[in-house]
Amino acid sequence: MRMELCKCAHLVSIWIIIMSSGCATQSTAPDENVAPSMFTGKRIGTIQYKKNTDGTFVGGYRREGDSKTTWLSPKGEGQQPVSTNANKSANVVSVRSFPPPIEELKGVLLRTLYPAADDHDDLVFSSDGRWLIAKNQSNARGCSASCALISIATGTEQKFGDQMDESGYGAMSISADSEHVAVLSRRKQGGSSIKVYRLSDMSLISQIQDPSFPTTFTPALDIWWMPDNKSLLLQNDPGHYEGKVDISLLSLESSSRLWTVNTNYCVEAISRDGQYIACSMNKWVRALDQKCQVQIVSKNRLSLIASYVSHMTRIDALLFSPDSDILATAGYDGTSKKAAIELWSFPDVKLLHTFYGYEREINALRFSPDGKTLVSVGWDNTIRFMDLDRRTQIGEIRLSSALSSVDIDPYGRTVAFGDWKGRISVCDYTATKALAARNESTHQSPAGVRPTAPFEK
Repeated sequence: MRMELCKCAHLVSIWIIIMSSGCATQSTAPDENVAPSMFTGKRIGTIQYKKNTDGTFVGGYRREGDSKTTWLSPKGEGQQPVSTNANKSANVVSVRSFPPPIEELKGVLLRTLYPAADDHDDLVFSSDGRWLIAKNQSNARGCSASCALISIATGTEQKFGDQMDESGYGAMSISADSEHVAVLSRRKQGGSSIKVYRLSDMSLISQIQDPSFPTTFTPALDIWWMPDNKSLLLQNDPGHYEGKVDISLLSLESSSRLWTVNTNYCVEAISRDGQYIACSMNKWVRALDQKCQVQIVSKNRLSLIASYVSHMTRIDALLFSPDSDILATAGYDGTSKKAAIELWSFPDVKLLHTFYGYEREINALRFSPDGKTLVSVGWDNTIRFMDLDRRTQIGEIRLSSALSSVDIDPYGRTVAFGDWKGRISVCDYTATKALAARNESTHQSPAGVRPTAPFEK
């Protein structure tokens, strides 16, 4: 038995302390050479093991004052506690193999965050730059959509409400004034609700309950706080990949649903003033060789304002520029097997420019706060910066692995990159852009491969 326990102990490469109190858990990667006592955790219970009928061991812990042991599943990272000796009092820890910080960003990296979720398909800064929402909506491995709210100052992940009553957060959105956060959470006894918390003290100030709110968190699920700070836009997939979604406008003043539209278009972006909503055809049901249509609608029951047909058969990113005069569309052409970024004027929806040269799909786009630069990340392991005035590529950084998401804080000070290994790399924006430009000017990337510059058709 001692030998088996030693084997389990050898699984630990890096430790995270699970907090016994408070509303935050540590998200910054610890130094693997520093003892766990360096962190803010404290002893909260007893590590225990029991032997299964197949000879394997399952770990568990008993918190101080509890009469029962919580046995954790041995399947999956981050779930099995480890101790060098059975039944020995110790800090309750969990195993999670953290990837190291991205080497190619070492010179511009401010910090690396490791939230509980290990996928980050979308990142959104609050308007004051103090908070970052990390969203997991890929469902690529059969997992539910989930979200995390992270403090940039402390690197901690915020928890909400009664953890005994809630089983997960499906979507989050921060108000335009950065004073409140809306959280769509699922209740363990059934149903779900949208709760609004005050960010200054995380106190619950209002709640919207509706029997039609989703209990299954699919990739189409999302909420957006409208710029008027009085309403929320909710997108739900009631049919679970059957093609259509429900888009609803919810009033925070009356805690009620104002209207709902059932459509086969999914919300992709909302203009800064909240007057326009950009939607694309539901990618879960569209034919692979069908060109994708984009519709720009109003917030008044999604009344159609303009539309255009992209040259792409799948749209992976779509967003308004800060002044809403340009729509950027990143997509993939299933016929030519090429990815590209299209720039469309708005409201007259004319194609202005197309950036080519991408070796694989583009995962995310972001405009700089001044609207002069466009940043992309994708499956070709690159971070690219485009000058929108000159319509040329400023430069690129080639990494050893792909990034899934990107966002720039509203002041243009920091840029955050998410990936599917659980990392969020928070970097100095100006320094990262300069690094990309240096790579372009020297005609070589960190990997030693000459980047393929975008060109105009």
